[in-house]
Amino acid sequence: MNMYEAEKRLWDVFQQPLKDYQKRRIVFWYDKSQSFSDELKEYQIEDVLVLRCDDQHYFETKYLVEHVHPEQNVLIYFEHERPENEKNPLLDMYFYSQEFKMDPMENLKDELGIKIETSDVFFKSYQLFFNNKQRRKQFANVLADKHEITEMDLELAILCVLTKTKELHPFGVFRSLFTEYGSGQDSLWQQVVKFGRPAAFWQLAKLSFGYVQETPSIATLCQAVFQTKLHAEFEGKIPANWEKQLLRQANNCVVFLNRWMNLRDEQDSYNRLSDNVFEELQIVKWMKNKPAKWLAQSDTFQAFDKQLVEGIAVQLAEGAILFDEFENIILNRRASYWFDSFGNEFEALLAASRLLKQIHLNEKEGFPYQKEAFWKSYQERYYQLDSYYRQFYVAFDKGSALSDAFADLRMTVENYYKNGFLAKLAETWMTFFKDATAFSVENTLKQESFYKDWVSTYAVKENRIFVIISDALRYEVAVELGQQLEASTHYNVATHALQGVVPSYTELGMASLLPHHQLSLSASGEVVADEMGTKGLHQRNAVLEAKLGVDRAKAVDAKAILNSSRSELREMFKGSNSIYYIYHNTIDAIGDHAASESHVFEAVELAQQELIRLIDKLFNGVSAVRFLVTADHGFLYTRDALRTLDKVNADRTDVIASNRRFFTNREADSQNPGLLDFKVDVLADEDVYVHIPRGAARLAIQGGGSNFVHGGILPQEVMIPVLDITTERGKEMHKSVDVQLISNTDRITNIVTYLDFLQVQAVSAERRARKVKLYFSDGMDNLISNEVTLLADSPNEQASDRMVREKFVLMSQSYNLLSEYHFIMLDLETDEEITRKKFVIDLPDAGLF
Repeated sequence: MNMYEAEKRLWDVFQQPLKDYQKRRIVFWYDKSQSFSDELKEYQIEDVLVLRCDDQHYFETKYLVEHVHPEQNVLIYFEHERPENEKNPLLDMYFYSQEFKMDPMENLKDELGIKIETSDVFFKSYQLFFNNKQRRKQFANVLADKHEITEMDLELAILCVLTKTKELHPFGVFRSLFTEYGSGQDSLWQQVVKFGRPAAFWQLAKLSFGYVQETPSIATLCQAVFQTKLHAEFEGKIPANWEKQLLRQANNCVVFLNRWMNLRDEQDSYNRLSDNVFEELQIVKWMKNKPAKWLAQSDTFQAFDKQLVEGIAVQLAEGAILFDEFENIILNRRASYWFDSFGNEFEALLAASRLLKQIHLNEKEGFPYQKEAFWKSYQERYYQLDSYYRQFYVAFDKGSALSDAFADLRMTVENYYKNGFLAKLAETWMTFFKDATAFSVENTLKQESFYKDWVSTYAVKENRIFVIISDALRYEVAVELGQQLEASTHYNVATHALQGVVPSYTELGMASLLPHHQLSLSASGEVVADEMGTKGLHQRNAVLEAKLGVDRAKAVDAKAILNSSRSELREMFKGSNSIYYIYHNTIDAIGDHAASESHVFEAVELAQQELIRLIDKLFNGVSAVRFLVTADHGFLYTRDALRTLDKVNADRTDVIASNRRFFTNREADSQNPGLLDFKVDVLADEDVYVHIPRGAARLAIQGGGSNFVHGGILPQEVMIPVLDITTERGKEMHKSVDVQLISNTDRITNIVTYLDFLQVQAVSAERRARKVKLYFSDGMDNLISNEVTLLADSPNEQASDRMVREKFVLMSQSYNLLSEYHFIMLDLETDEEITRKKFVIDLPDAGLF
């Protein structure tokens, strides 16, 4: 070997990354033949001090290295062989340094600190592997963090390099080869065949999984791992012809695949492989007609979730009343592997199950027979059915590949909502007004008094209030919006309900929210407030300025705020104004047109997002601290086209205002049994009457656009929300619920064990849901069990309803009674360790890994 090659190898040595305990690299070079003595006199290497040492300069060399150049890389050259330890004056320095040898294998062994007696035989047996410089480097990198290297580690490191696995762990090797198998490739396996020893891999498979075959293959090993995991999950209830393929180290199969599924960057490879294995094992035949509760035991294959959602959909559509069972399955599934792939389907099922459950309860209990009690019941309970109906369609419309089962379920939901809930609610509600001459619910706050009751005090205060009026913001939508705002770090929300004006349409509803003494009709039939027009932003601003002063109140379009820059926003709200009316129109703008009314539930979601952005922008941009969010009216909406019997023919003469839910004129009696007739008592005019179809019926008018309507007296139309929002800039973020391990043990005696957990507090306005990961680790923080995701989001007040039992599978390996093992609970949002509890693992027969 010439000096050029020696220089290259020395350069490689000094370029190796330092270990954690090293600050520099010191290299000893013993050149017994003095082959490089002359060349070394001219040798220079950047940032390396080259010292020549002979028998007369040991002390000087030691002094230079340790005291004169204590931080510099050093090459010490000797023109003799390395002396025996007891005769080596630099022995202490030698022990924390590295010896350079012209044999690259010897250099590698020294660098890694390999002291195994059989290592020479090992390296010679892999001569072809080590002939490649890049493979040698990768081999060293894989073993870099290993302090005591065994021969098994050397074999594993070879496999890691050949399978492009960066972690020194058998699972990484199996994952790489299984990934390749799932893609229909075998180039990595051919590398093992060419540069490694296949027998070493099959020995690793035997130790890791208990896999032994006369003619082993990646295909049968991979299939057997999946089969064994299913055997564990379904408690042995698997096809009989699988028995011979089951692996002895079943727990390691479970932990291996579980760990793979939890590696975010490796999920595509798992998905592809699991789909292939599903087909190869013909699992579709085995799982046919299996009930949802049975399938819910496993999330190994995507098809389980597909059949799960379809099965629940079929059962709900056919009238099954296992609502609690279905809800538990769906809620538990949210922490499973495939949930995101079927999230819309599961959300649709959850909403459908809750809707149908409440309708069944209502059929048993009936509606209240007293008007005020009915109003209160809708405010507290019945509004949820409108929410469930809306949530079902939001999820249903987003589903990319919903099956026929969901089409049938949609028809069931539609029928039950329209006929089982809405029609019966409307029928009962109408009985309270069959002899009434005006619409009124006693002991309720009125929409026409909104300014006086909620806003007027700010006319004389220095503090500002921001009134946001969102067109057609139905009560149930506002409740959900309030919950979303409460979950943030800034807002406290109180939700109230007003009795809206009748007819419940935009012009009258908007006018009633403005400051006024009286509302009336102009000669042209428009609603005016104290003789001032109220239609549109300009007229409403004029009313505010006239009533409160030019410098005290202002009307603003929400779009202008949402589209403004920070400087434009500050300019918009500078001055001494204390009352701002902000007008937002997304729901009504989409729902009130025949071409777009089917998208009204999408509009609801958009409106909620816009309102949150609007409030956030005002809070952050102009330091707004008090908001009122309200509406002009609500709405009715059903998806399917209305039947003829859902429409009322009416002789409409001298109409002042109208839509599909009402018309006004100056006739007190419509002479139509399909209509209710009321005086419009919110108007000062003595002779204006409104005529409204009974129940949820619409007026028979030519043209489309009859599914989304408002104007009548149903609670969905006239229960007006008021969200009273206060802000706290320094408000402490809502704490997450606490999760505690409540099993009274610190000792594991079964390789499959169950532990109990308690969600300490119920989810509420003060406590947020929490998602945690649970697992066991050894003293080096290596994972030794499956990972369990626990979603603590129960709102139930009863503590027993917030308890859950989780299954943990420990790896089959040797455990020492004196070693440290820990149970870990990790917050998945913050990555914060919540719990680290010491456990003793008493499993003498767990097997050697």
